[in-house]
Amino acid sequence: LVIDNSSTRLSVAVATGSAVWHAGAAPVDTSVAFTGIVDFCLSQAGIGLDDIEGYVLGTGPGSFTGLRMSLSLIKGFHAALPRPIVALPSYYALARVYAPLGRRCAFIFDARRGLIYGAVYRGAVRRGTKNEGRAVSMMKPGLFELNEFLERLDEDEYLFAGESWRFADAIRQRFPRAQIIDETVYPRACDLIPEALYRFEKGRTIEPRDIIPLYLHPDTCQVRGVK
Repeated sequence: LVIDNSSTRLSVAVATGSAVWHAGAAPVDTSVAFTGIVDFCLSQAGIGLDDIEGYVLGTGPGSFTGLRMSLSLIKGFHAALPRPIVALPSYYALARVYAPLGRRCAFIFDARRGLIYGAVYRGAVRRGTKNEGRAVSMMKPGLFELNEFLERLDEDEYLFAGESWRFADAIRQRFPRAQIIDETVYPRACDLIPEALYRFEKGRTIEPRDIIPLYLHPDTCQVRGVK
């Protein structure tokens, strides 16, 4: 069971063998509505919560309310039905879509207050291997000034996605050959599955108490990176 509520689109997915069922919705502000979407996705897969073998959570960056809600739901499920948990930065979902073999992708989202959230991934796993489709993190999600983030990029042929189109002028001034996706692209739970399966296989799971969501502008600090 995979849940990502880091953006303005709630996303839930269920993977059973080679089949994946996915459901998306507008922002959800009640736990009742949230669990209803989870139940719908499970019913489409023809299974119940008892059949789930593991939980996957997208940890942001995102809003406090959305991330706390999805984390609380996973903790509730785990308390009732203990299963291994994998927690992933939500940008892995974008990387799954926009980082084909060898291509570096930079993801930028407006964090407001003159800052952005940025991360860099690339596709690296050869076709035909069991981990095909996994993306590799080249720069962990972090909070930056836009120019600070762009200065850290060491090539001039990146693909920019997320909300990068909002900053197209500044990006093209530094990277004239950059390809910029001209619409906002949000993480989808189903695209977290390849990396999640890899981590389950490697035993890279986490206890609910140790999950740390990456909030936009946390009250006590500004997080600079996440594993």
